Amino acid sequence: LEAAAALPSGPPSFGLCHGDPHHGNFMWHGGRLTLFDFDAARYAPYVDDLQAALYNCLPMPREDVEGRRRFALDFIEDFAEGYRAERPLPRGELGRLPLLLKLGELTSYAYCRKYWVGEDLTPRRREIIAGYERRLAEGVPVVAFREGDL
Repeated sequence: LEAAAALPSGPPSFGLCHGDPHHGNFMWHGGRLTLFDFDAARYAPYVDDLQAALYNCLPMPREDVEGRRRFALDFIEDFAEGYRAERPLPRGELGRLPLLLKLGELTSYAYCRKYWVGEDLTPRRREIIAGYERRLAEGVPVVAFREGDL
């Protein structure tokens, strides 16, 4: 909670974010990327949109720690290059990704707990929820970045 409370809350690192940039919420037309579906828009550190895009496409299984790390680093390099073409990315912002990814995981867990109830709580969904609970309780990172990665 202390780390989340210490996130920036003003310019140049904080403002209105899309909140859910994934493959179903954008289109490429006329040489431009256009985001739509702003129902998850919120005020947050701008780098949270990078976190959300990464979180939504991380490969499975979660146990493939090194594969997920390599994918994340390649993704961040490409995404950040395009992002910087539109908006500066202040120094140190990428270092916030591990915390923001964990907050994204917590949000996904809360969503599952809210909507998967009663007969919707299949054995597979119970397994997914148990995985969230274990990772959150044990502080398992969403991506095991190494010193100097970000």
